[in-house]
Amino acid sequence: MSSILSNVLPAPEDPVLSVHIFQFKDLHPSYFFIIGSILPFYERVDHFLLQAFNLICMVTKQVIFACRDDPCPVKLNLSAGAYRTEEGKPLVLEVVRKAEQQLANDLSCDKGYLPIDGLADFNKLSAKLILGDDSHAVEENRVVTIQCLSGTGSLREGKPLVLEVVRKAEQQLANDL
Repeated sequence: MSSILSNVLPAPEDPVLSVHIFQFKDLHPSYFFIIGSILPFYERVDHFLLQAFNLICMVTKQVIFACRDDPCPVKLNLSAGAYRTEEGKPLVLEVVRKAEQQLANDLSCDKGYLPIDGLADFNKLSAKLILGDDSHAVEENRVVTIQCLSGTGSLREGKPLVLEVVRKAEQQLANDL
């Protein structure tokens, strides 16, 4: 199976980050309980995921403040993942300027908001990019994606989700023992 994560983490036969079967007691999502869970993949990556999220949060704080406080006049803060000019101003790539001009000249474009979960086509293609075109999970509609604002925004939204999934999986394991 082809995946952008293939070189980082070996994909399981059915590459699903976590699959939980929930039964809702009410319509309110806070009243659910897990009736089943697929854990082999979780068991292999839980430590990796938590370390990655914690490392990103820790490094970002340390690097941002270290760069800010560094007295060296020739420094470059690469922690934000944004391009800058030699003067330290944000660099707008030429391809971005051209795209902005095309959008500005397209009268069919408006400034309307996307749905709360993002652009549907973007979400669908992101799942295929990460899990592979031939993913059974994608084909069987077992993958849910949402679009977040920026890499930092995605990490901010992703960390609590991963921690909650790990916590619930640990509870389920404890209940099954």
